[in-house]
Amino acid sequence: MKFFSLNSTRLTVLLSAIVLIIYLFAQCPVSLSYSFDQDLNSKNCITWARGEKVKIRGISSLEPGTKLTLTSDPPLSTLFEDVNDVEYLYVGADGVFEREFVVRSDAPETVYKLKISYNELSDYALVKVIGQKLSCQAKSIDNGVIEVVRGGKIRISGTTTVDYIVVCASANDVFEGVKKVKEGKFSINGHKIVTVVDGCFNFTIKVKESADPGYYNLFLFAPSRDITRCPFVDPMEDIVKIYTIHVKNPKIIPIWAANISDNNSSKSSNQVEFKIFNTESNCSVSNTAKRLVLWI
Repeated sequence: MKFFSLNSTRLTVLLSAIVLIIYLFAQCPVSLSYSFDQDLNSKNCITWARGEKVKIRGISSLEPGTKLTLTSDPPLSTLFEDVNDVEYLYVGADGVFEREFVVRSDAPETVYKLKISYNELSDYALVKVIGQKLSCQAKSIDNGVIEVVRGGKIRISGTTTVDYIVVCASANDVFEGVKKVKEGKFSINGHKIVTVVDGCFNFTIKVKESADPGYYNLFLFAPSRDITRCPFVDPMEDIVKIYTIHVKNPKIIPIWAANISDNNSSKSSNQVEFKIFNTESNCSVSNTAKRLVLWI
């Protein structure tokens, strides 16, 4: 949650109690509050990410139904989705006015001067727009490398300010449903698309049984545009998270009959016990999953 306490010395009695509060909605919001009392050249402004959902909320002593005007420089239509250059907020019965907006995915990365006014009276706040946010987590990471056996799965989750994640790989025929990344700007057609819900995503990638062991990269792109209207990825502009994947063969370790413990002495001496190891975790499987192979 972030809010501004606006400089009220310039306001009349009717507008003296107006406070503009800007909430940022995210999966894990970072709380920050401070008094906003600065000149136009100040660098102390709040930061918004492209694609982020925000709310402008305030409290006023104006009469219910009073219309407040919201504008910005650069124009408001370049900052928020589906708005005009002039928008309005109305004071409610409890003195509260509020409205939600979504920062455009292609909003210029610059500082906006948001201005709220009533007749000839006004005050402002400064907002800086930055690129999209993308935060990811993946299980079984060892020194930055994810180890997985052929046929195994990788789970990736995280938060972002975009609506879709585009997943690519450094090679074809390694991960199911994932195609090789292309150089330069490329179409998303045929690539794996992950839908983001309420700023969060959670999905799995399966390694093909036929994949060759080795090291590969997974690319998670957060496009800086609405890909339903502009279906492409631009690696020079879009935020990307890269994971290194080490695809390995399953490991089978034999324990010869001579090493079988005494509690297994009832077994025939011509039996050989095997333990199947999951190289993803370097832990042996449970006893119920052990394989006893008759050695003939």
